[in-house]
Amino acid sequence: MVNQVPAIPFVDAVQRLLASLGDPVDRDELVALSGVGLCFPWGAGAPCDDVAVVPEIVSRVLGTLGYRSDFFTVGRLPDWSPPGERADVPASRALPRASWLGAIERSLDAGHPVVASGLLEPGPSTCLVVGSDDDGLLVEGPDGEGPDGEVHHVADWAERCTGLLVAGERTGERPAGADAYRCITRWAHAFRNTEGRTLGEGAGLNWSAYPRMVAWLLDDAAWATGAQVAANQEWLWARGLDRLEAYRASLRSALRRLDAEHPGLVSPPALRELDALLGQVARARAAGLPAGDRAARERLAVVVGELRDRDASLQWALFMPGFVRAQTRGFTVEQHEYRALPEMRFVGVPLVPGEAEPAPERRRALLAPLDGLPASGSGVDHDLLLSHHGGAGVDEVPEPQRLLGRFYAAGTPVPSGFTHLDLVIDDDGVPGPPYLSSVAYATFAGPDAVVHASDGWDVDALYDTTRNLALGDAVMIPYPEKYWTAEVYLDDTGDDERWGYLFSVAALQANRDV
Repeated sequence: MVNQVPAIPFVDAVQRLLASLGDPVDRDELVALSGVGLCFPWGAGAPCDDVAVVPEIVSRVLGTLGYRSDFFTVGRLPDWSPPGERADVPASRALPRASWLGAIERSLDAGHPVVASGLLEPGPSTCLVVGSDDDGLLVEGPDGEGPDGEVHHVADWAERCTGLLVAGERTGERPAGADAYRCITRWAHAFRNTEGRTLGEGAGLNWSAYPRMVAWLLDDAAWATGAQVAANQEWLWARGLDRLEAYRASLRSALRRLDAEHPGLVSPPALRELDALLGQVARARAAGLPAGDRAARERLAVVVGELRDRDASLQWALFMPGFVRAQTRGFTVEQHEYRALPEMRFVGVPLVPGEAEPAPERRRALLAPLDGLPASGSGVDHDLLLSHHGGAGVDEVPEPQRLLGRFYAAGTPVPSGFTHLDLVIDDDGVPGPPYLSSVAYATFAGPDAVVHASDGWDVDALYDTTRNLALGDAVMIPYPEKYWTAEVYLDDTGDDERWGYLFSVAALQANRDV
């Protein structure tokens, strides 16, 4: 349960705008459709209390809800569409602020208030422009009233305003059912592309926000005095994790409503990840960790890192199922499952970097000395091409180590000229071998040229699809510490258009309901 629902000034302003147009919208529905439910802008000392700092949310909201709109901003709005999609947003107009007055007055004359940011303190809180006179603008604050309890007059609005959102004519209906869910999944896809994304000075968005919070928690200089600790508590909770919790709680409410109205529409793993994320925040709050204490801040930093991973898993669970369906062209996924394989030993021969995979006859000849070794009992009794990076990330070790071999019983003696990797059930916490024996296993049917094509894929169709199916199920991949993959050669069945693929996953008891 959310500790205290923070105000979301931008959402409040849009709600009041739509109510004035005779088209009221529920807060949770608006949070979900606008992308607010999946965002997390944060930076210590940065003005991120209001999601209007994310320009893509502001620019797209009215179009999503079925209205034409103009978004005026100080700078150029970047194209932030997911790969392969066109940005269905109005072009921002980087014009002098004073030239915006005509747009404001035309909107007010049509009976449409204007959503504005930067006019009221504390900035950049969003407000609603409800009138104008010769000396300035009349605005309502986030709660429908000005700071002094009445509509507030802003004379220097042209110097202070950082953005305007003007509603135009109605162009369509608000998304509902499958269309609403598709809108939410597109936001999930977009927010997966935020690594390195900044919002002004000192703020990050989603994947660039969580690391900032971790670094800040571990920066002793930022917590050196009692005054700093007191101020930082607000940045950690009221202006940080409380807002994350509120955004995700509204999203969960909207998704559960969709799920009740359209059974089978919403990804069950996504709902589980939302529940888990909100539970993590609630437990951290209940623990009452004294943030002034270094050890407590280290524990909080671990929690924030876990929240980042859980948030990423939520996003994958929302958009990956549709993404996989769109990518599956020219081949079929015959089956996809998760297996907790036994402890075993992979025995094989290394391939030279860049060396082509041996033809079937050559492969069988290379592995012939292994015939007769004790079986692994895994049920995966085919030849394999296993790849791993030694527990390092691909940015550190770009070229994988590739081994041609088979699974055998744990502890099997290794013949001369061969090498081995052990696979175990429990994670020893050390990067690299022994790797984990839990896997996602998929089998495919399709031409060699299609399933092994690299154009348009991170690796190829076999790798990408097996990985993406696991991510869509919110199954954790132990990257990079225990990450490995293997192509399974099914050609010994006599069918040269069937393929298998193994992808390492975290020990299955650590995964949720797979």
